[in-house]
Amino acid sequence: MNKGRGVGNFLRGIILVVVGIVFLAIGCIDKFSGETTKNDFNYMASSEFEKGIYVSGEIYYAMDYFEEEETTRDGKKTISGRTYLIPVAYDEDTEKYLGVFVPSSNFDVLDQITNDTFDYLYEEIDNMDSTPTLQIRGKLKSYGTDEMGFLYDYMMVYLDTNSKEKCDEYIIPYYIDYKASNTSGFNILIGGVMLGVGLILIIIFIVSVNGKKRSKNDDIHVSYNDSYGSSDYGNMNNSSNYNNSSDDYTYNNQYNDNFSSDYTYDNNQTNNENTTNEENAESKFKLK
Repeated sequence: MNKGRGVGNFLRGIILVVVGIVFLAIGCIDKFSGETTKNDFNYMASSEFEKGIYVSGEIYYAMDYFEEEETTRDGKKTISGRTYLIPVAYDEDTEKYLGVFVPSSNFDVLDQITNDTFDYLYEEIDNMDSTPTLQIRGKLKSYGTDEMGFLYDYMMVYLDTNSKEKCDEYIIPYYIDYKASNTSGFNILIGGVMLGVGLILIIIFIVSVNGKKRSKNDDIHVSYNDSYGSSDYGNMNNSSNYNNSSDDYTYNNQYNDNFSSDYTYDNNQTNNENTTNEENAESKFKLK
């Protein structure tokens, strides 16, 4: 592997691991927070709705949608989401209306609930026992400027007023992002994939570096042995070069006249010395 390319893949692996961990953390936090929430919007007072908290509950009544999300793909425009209004805070003197943003897959059931709600209000039907309901869970978010303008327009028509102050008496300034509650699994999936790919790149880089080190060490070892076995230096591991070159080098053979034959210099002594070292009751809206 090219050294520059290897380092580049290693850095990409580090980035993927970090980003993957972030996505995993966000997904796990959202999923855990959403699944463990005990805030049922059907039983919350208007003062209990706060930005950022998770709420859940079943939608029994709906007051139509007041804005749509449009998505353009390949030059084709589609409606990907809508924000419907649902009544909440049944135990208060003035009922409040909370926005619920849902993806297109929920349009049919929300439209059916809306139609039956208005039929019930205008006494065209006696009850809503046969009306479907929708269980949702999501995070409370603040309206944007444009969204708030659409909401005022809708409430002015519904309440037959031109006063924003009057509308404010009926509005909860937050909406449930039901679409966002479905993204926790996506974040976990993307995070896991990025983390896995990043770890693979890092492992490949480490294995490549260690392989090069071993190869280099093997080359040095072979060169060392060859130098010792060359004809220029003689093979120091071959003891026969010493044992067979001559007899035991006795002093008495060289200096027979001055030393006794008892003083013998044994070459074996020299050879041995060489060693290695993761509900308001009054309200028209009553819970089922």
